[in-house]
Amino acid sequence: MLLIVTFIVFGFVVALPVGPVTIEMIRVSMRSGFLSAWMIGIGGMVIDVGMILLIYFGLSTVFELERSRLPCGL
Repeated sequence: MLLIVTFIVFGFVVALPVGPVTIEMIRVSMRSGFLSAWMIGIGGMVIDVGMILLIYFGLSTVFELERSRLPCGL
């Protein structure tokens, strides 16, 4: 049983991507507590979902226009 729990914990540790949002959540949780860090995580998730929806519903067609390629450096 201990081996299974060890593998589950190891899986969660390996699957945790350490990025800017995760680092900010850790920093805020040490200063302000769990709820503030939770809100940072929810905000990061909302931005990710928003970007996925923009890409899914046609943001790529905007980047195909010549006017939008120049400012974006594409």
